Order: sequence, then C-alpha cells, then structure tokens
Amino acid sequence: MTSNSPITVVAYSRNGLDLTATYLSDAAFVVPEILSAQFSDALTQWKAQLAFDSVRVQPSSVLIRNDAVELTGGPIHYSELRALKQCLKNLRRDSPDAFERLPAGYMSSIGLVVLVISADGLMLAALRGDKVAVHANEWTLGLGEGLEAKDFQAGTLEPAVLRALSEELHIVEADVPAAALKVLGLMHSHETLDITVVAVADMRGAGPAFAASDILRRAATADDAWEHAQLLFIPTDRESLDRTITASARAAVPGMYVVFDMLAGYLSSR
Repeated sequence: MTSNSPITVVAYSRNGLDLTATYLSDAAFVVPEILSAQFSDALTQWKAQLAFDSVRVQPSSVLIRNDAVELTGGPIHYSELRALKQCLKNLRRDSPDAFERLPAGYMSSIGLVVLVISADGLMLAALRGDKVAVHANEWTLGLGEGLEAKDFQAGTLEPAVLRALSEELHIVEADVPAAALKVLGLMHSHETLDITVVAVADMRGAGPAFAASDILRRAATADDAWEHAQLLFIPTDRESLDRTITASARAAVPGMYVVFDMLAGYLSSR
C-alpha cells in the first residue's frame, strides 16, 4: 500500500468509461481486524450523534477491462462508515506502520465527484461550507455526492450524477442533454482508502439558459445550497484555478488537481 502520492488514478478515459455497478445486498461490511476493538466504541458514538443513518456502499471489487469498469459493493450504514473512517484516521496517525500493513486492496467507501461545465464553457469550483462532514472550508472542483445503496442497485451511476445536479444546482434531468454525462475516471486515496468516481456534466449543448450566471442563480435555491460557502465558474485553465484558491487563503481538497487533469484531458478531446 506504500505510495509516494496519496492519490492513484485507477481508471481513466478522456472519452468516457463504460461503468456498471453491482450491489450485493447480503454482503457484510468489512472492518480490518486491527480496528475491531475501537470500532465498536466509535460506532456507538456515531449512532448517538447522527439524526439519520442511510445505507451507503462499501466497494468490494473494481474490475477494469480497457474502458469498461465493473464496480461491486455491499451495504454499510452511514454510522458504520463514519466510525470506520474515524478508526482508519486514528490508525494512520498513531501507528503508520500498522496502517501500511492493512490488507492490500482494502476499500472503505466510495463517493462521486461531478464536474460541471457551463454552456459558456466555464468550470465549476466550489468552496465547501463549514457544516459538511468532510473537507469543510476547502476548495473542490464540481459537486461531491455520497453513493447510496440505491445508486448501485440502479446498475449505473447516472441517477447519482443527476441527483447531485438537482440537489446542489437545481438542474433537473430534463435539462441535461443526452450526451452531457460521462464517467471519466476513478481514483483511490491511500490516506482514506476510499474510491472516488469522477464524472462530468457538460452543459455546453444545453443552450444559453445554462450559462454560468444562470446556473448560479438556480443553485441559490437548491435543496443542498447550504453545503457550499461559495460557488464560482472560472476558466478551464490551471492558472485560473490556482489564482482562485490562492486568493481565498483556503486549502484544496486532496486529489483536486488529479480531478482537474481528468477534466483537462476530456476538454482537450473536444
């Protein structure tokens, strides 16, 4: 598991990946044996804190054949996921050698990033709010979405991409051009042991109603507008992204520049 970079690109195609998901409803979530003692206490604490406990997904395998990706995963409740993340973070901090000895290929969870290109060709950058569970007050590209059991049950992650657009930008499915959604890649974090699916919603064919300024007006009334301290559409070059982050004196979410490189490759092919 040793790596010089905290992020590894598992799969990528600038023209889009063919991704399918399989949900194993009877699979038990996996906690490494070294964490079993502290996990029970952490789970009790998280169950007491959370007002909801939705069913998320813990991936068990990622199979890649050329540009086709098959994801398989089973259920893990949100309380279990938060407890597991806490224990992994503690282990990495307190016993780095033990963390490195965790089973090869172990994955804790899976999430989604949806990159957004406006009709006028700008990319969405987001400063996460101070009330979100992870990476509060940090910059990211696009929208972050937790993947739930229902997303894997659908067999494709397109409904999850559309949910992110609806909940965070108030863009509904009927607004999205048929060819606008693509899965570009998957990346793995060696620090959190999670998988992130990177998708793009390219609204350049959606008409002038989806220019950057119009999307931002929609976003102000979205259900999950509270998740963002600031949303900006900026030019799609690295310098503009660097200036945005530097001017704010805020950090970037780990892996953000890996995501940017995926987007740059996609845009260069069009």
